[in-house]
Amino acid sequence: MDLSNLSKTELIGNTAGTYVNLPTRTQDSSGLRITMPSQPYSAVAYVVKLTFNGPMKTSAVTSGPWRNLNAGRCLDVPNVSQANGAAVHLWDCISGQANQ
Repeated sequence: MDLSNLSKTELIGNTAGTYVNLPTRTQDSSGLRITMPSQPYSAVAYVVKLTFNGPMKTSAVTSGPWRNLNAGRCLDVPNVSQANGAAVHLWDCISGQANQ
């Protein structure tokens, strides 16, 4: 995914309506990398808000598996559904049409 339209990256704060600006980010072939503050706040998980100037750009690749390079797993939509809200599953990547 081409994130060149990404204008702002923020960590959702520990109180309602607050955000921590995350200005240091890069994108390479393995994905988006965001530098977190040294001690944002104590939490089990963090949520990041991405703001774009216009629509997100898609890459030129329009077929083939969507692969998580770190986990070595692929996204799959059951029954090739194109319906809004269709479930997406993360599975081991296999050869053939299953991950296309």
